[in-house]
Amino acid sequence: MKAPLIPIDRLQKFDVAPAARKAAPLRVALVDHHLQSLSVLSDRRQLPSLPAHFRGLPGERWTADDVLVIGCGAVPAADAAALYWHGVAWQVGQALQAGKIAVAELLGVLPKPIAQDFATGFLLAGYDNDLYRSVPARNALKSCVLRMPGLDRRELARARATAEAVNWARALVDAPANYLTPAAFADEALALAPLGIKVKVLNEAALRKLGAHGLLAVGSSSPHKPCMVVAQWKGRAAAATDLAIVGKGLTFDGGGLNLKMMLIEKMKFDMGGAAAALAALRLIASRKLAVNVAIVLPLCENIIAGDAYRPGDVIGSLEGLTIEVANTDAEGRIVLADGLSYAKRFKPGVLVDIATLTGSISMTLHQEFAGLYANDEALAQQISQAAEQSGDLVWRMPLSPLQDYLVDSDIADVRNLGAGNGLGLPAGSSSIAGAKFLQRFVGEQRWAHLDMASTVLSSRQRGAVRPGPTGWGVRLLVELSQSLSNKPARGA
Repeated sequence: MKAPLIPIDRLQKFDVAPAARKAAPLRVALVDHHLQSLSVLSDRRQLPSLPAHFRGLPGERWTADDVLVIGCGAVPAADAAALYWHGVAWQVGQALQAGKIAVAELLGVLPKPIAQDFATGFLLAGYDNDLYRSVPARNALKSCVLRMPGLDRRELARARATAEAVNWARALVDAPANYLTPAAFADEALALAPLGIKVKVLNEAALRKLGAHGLLAVGSSSPHKPCMVVAQWKGRAAAATDLAIVGKGLTFDGGGLNLKMMLIEKMKFDMGGAAAALAALRLIASRKLAVNVAIVLPLCENIIAGDAYRPGDVIGSLEGLTIEVANTDAEGRIVLADGLSYAKRFKPGVLVDIATLTGSISMTLHQEFAGLYANDEALAQQISQAAEQSGDLVWRMPLSPLQDYLVDSDIADVRNLGAGNGLGLPAGSSSIAGAKFLQRFVGEQRWAHLDMASTVLSSRQRGAVRPGPTGWGVRLLVELSQSLSNKPARGA
């Protein structure tokens, strides 16, 4: 097994530590729009006098002696708290970078529920991927440590594990396709074995013997052959699998013979679903959650060569259904179909797939929400609640039998591109059509589909995450796993 491509310690430039005996050269005070301290102070006089023009607006700064006061605005309702405190942590990180401060200490003690969100946000704000540079970027982050009085070791460990998992998912999405091939991605998964995760990799020969004809067809033209990662965490003694997650893993998607005409250079991100699923399993194992989770990652590239699959082909699938290939750039649902069929072998209580499936979901939901489709009302509510708790937001989309016709085929069991609409306009690449295609391979299984093409990248800073890969989905899947466990974490 090769060494992992992504050393997480190189990517996190910020760290958090408990308070030390020796005073830090700078203390950081957080105040709201009423100029009240957001941390518990032992003495109100610790907060310096503020000038009349200071209003406590988000990002506002004032330095007096050895105290830096940062405005944080109004504290939102509890359901938006995590994102708010991540944003506060981002502001602190930016202020320390601007002042070239290597060590600082928070003034006062943040309440328990808040301290961990803040610490996680500060670590997320320190993500800076310089793995592919020979010289540092001009705006590269400098290492800095923020001491947090009252932060215990358990809270610190939990914050670090969460941030490392999310930042690792971001780094996987960031990785160029010539570095992160299907085989290299599989090596990243194999490196999780020391956490107690059981990992196996099905190579091309194993996939052929298995009958994963969809994954094989999509990946046929690449010299980097397809594979499928199957990984399991057994957090409780029962044999049953509580949750199976299938993550779309196109390490590069050029569209195949239906060549992408726009944004082809960004299509290394098309494995964002697989990255989120794998990073979630890493965090589940780190927390030793009392839940049994399996993940299935179909990995391949979709490019052009003489043996590429063609528009108009009819191909097989692991499920046994035949697929009419109307467009080779609607490949994600084909590989996911084989992944879903394999995941059903675990007989999971819940089956979820997560994928950068359609560009159309971005036109509908923009960058703030991923599309949620579910064939079970209780499951949809459970995922929506996990989304609110994690900050990885979703928006429920329709999955009606009235739209089954979208993926009907005249020549095969199912068509990989949807029907047009009543105006005669093409609607084949709609997110709903993608979900209806996947539903054909699920049967009666309790299932949800997360179309995260809208959230995998961000064009602006949000919370503690700068523009670029977001790590969306990692915390949502972990929250969902936690909700499926009725027992406390093993070893916690």
